[in-house]
Amino acid sequence: MARKCSYCTESIPFGTGMMFVYKTGDIRFYCSKRCYRNDVIMHKKFNTKELKEKAKSSSQKK
Repeated sequence: MARKCSYCTESIPFGTGMMFVYKTGDIRFYCSKRCYRNDVIMHKKFNTKELKEKAKSSSQKK
């Protein structure tokens, strides 16, 4: 079972990615340094509208 990135929701293959543990015990997984930096350091929120549109357009192309 592959994990999903806490920021962009992409699947993370075993042996890759990064795990970040908060002082409260909350655990988050990241697929890349970009996702980690945007979520933890810069506190940016991922644009879910953009993700949905991207998925919609890729399914229409097939």
